[in-house]
Amino acid sequence: MRKRSAVSYQLSARGGRAVGAVDQVGMDDSGIHAAAARPRPTGRRGPGRAGAPGAPGPAERQAGGVAPPRQAPRQWRQLGGAPSASGRTLPGIEARTPSDQRERPGQKVASHSIVRGICGHKLGFGLAALALSGGLVLAGCGGAQAAKLDATGGASAPKAALVTIPLQQMSHVQVVAAQTATWPRQLRFTGSVDYDQFLTTPVLSLVSGPVERILVVPGEHVTKGQPLLQVTSNDFAQGRDTYLKAYAAAQLAEKVQRRDEDLYEHHAIPQTQLQQDETAYSQAQADLNAAEAALHLLGFAHPSPASIGSASPQLPLRAPISGEVVERDVAPGQLIQANSTQCFVISDMSTVWVLANVYQSDLQYVHIGDPVTITSDAYPGNFRGRIQYLSPALDATTRTLQARIATANRRGDLKKAMFVTATVTAGTLRNIVVVPNAAVLRDTENVPFVYVQTDGQNHFAHRTVAIGPSENGFTQITSGLHPGEHVVANGGIFVQFATTFQQ
Repeated sequence: MRKRSAVSYQLSARGGRAVGAVDQVGMDDSGIHAAAARPRPTGRRGPGRAGAPGAPGPAERQAGGVAPPRQAPRQWRQLGGAPSASGRTLPGIEARTPSDQRERPGQKVASHSIVRGICGHKLGFGLAALALSGGLVLAGCGGAQAAKLDATGGASAPKAALVTIPLQQMSHVQVVAAQTATWPRQLRFTGSVDYDQFLTTPVLSLVSGPVERILVVPGEHVTKGQPLLQVTSNDFAQGRDTYLKAYAAAQLAEKVQRRDEDLYEHHAIPQTQLQQDETAYSQAQADLNAAEAALHLLGFAHPSPASIGSASPQLPLRAPISGEVVERDVAPGQLIQANSTQCFVISDMSTVWVLANVYQSDLQYVHIGDPVTITSDAYPGNFRGRIQYLSPALDATTRTLQARIATANRRGDLKKAMFVTATVTAGTLRNIVVVPNAAVLRDTENVPFVYVQTDGQNHFAHRTVAIGPSENGFTQITSGLHPGEHVVANGGIFVQFATTFQQ
């Protein structure tokens, strides 16, 4: 490995004792590869003066095979520290560069700026090498005035340090000015889809008996009067017998009345007899009408002795309305009770309800009849609706008010219990501060922030902001930023990466 440059640093601890040093850094065209570390003595200080205990003299070093001390560096560049009057080195990071190091054609000279982020931590030289090879310079890395020692002798980085991006790397960063805009006031509420209860009905059987066969499945569209299932019922046998008896009695009473009318005209019977015959015929006709009505309930619209006599005891359960079968609650062979057991639920899905949760602070902007735009993650388009009803009381748990929104759903895309967002437009927001969506970043605690340009060039500061809604690629900044301030629109991740060295 060919050595292109040499960088050494000395981390001085409290009391002026040297802790460690790095002698050589090997570098080729791919970057820094290795560093040879040489520990410095941490025991009693060698005086470097004649007669002082604790260190061998020149003769003893030569006799004992001890290597002579290293020559003093040709050139020192000190970052964050300076020799004191007593000769001790103040805490900081020192870097030296041989004076004969020059940039030659084809040779990449490492930057000698030490990243401020390593000033406060006892990190290995690998992080320093990464910062040197990357060329990122963070402002505030100077030294003792910008970092204070803690109880253990370390240094803590300031909270609002500026980030400096080298000018040659500013092509990765796009800076724009915060603007003012006028937007419609759009209130967004979460909600869920439900059936339109005015267009939804449960299907009950009018007869009792076991389910013989199911003819439809959930999701199928049915029309009014379409058979849904078949029930084997004893009610039909009783109704059939009652009808046939009533029909025969009515026919007989009619014949008797006609005969007695002829006899009465020939003075063969008294008038009282004719009146009795008329009463009997009227009673028989009423019984027949009642039997026919019972058969109507069983699904026979126009009963006759011929149709009733040949009918099967398996009666169909018919759809009361047109719509979609959204529930099936019975199974084949299940015994159902007349007017009690719910067999199906049918709903007209051309219109659905959206039940939205309105915040208490937004009640002043929401009214019955307001148009609403419904959006769902499942579909790219929007759905239109209107507020039909506002609950008279807030929910005790969520402290929100439920708004019922009738929404057109002609293709049936909206399904029950689907989560949606309801947007209500109420008035106008004027002179609000907006920035591009990409300018707003979030930290590890999900707090939004932006990078603000502080000097018009390559210095940026982290600033926490409060955000509002987004519209057409821009986000509203409700606090933390003023119009005209310049923020990083694209390249915020690049700046955020540079900030990690400082932290």
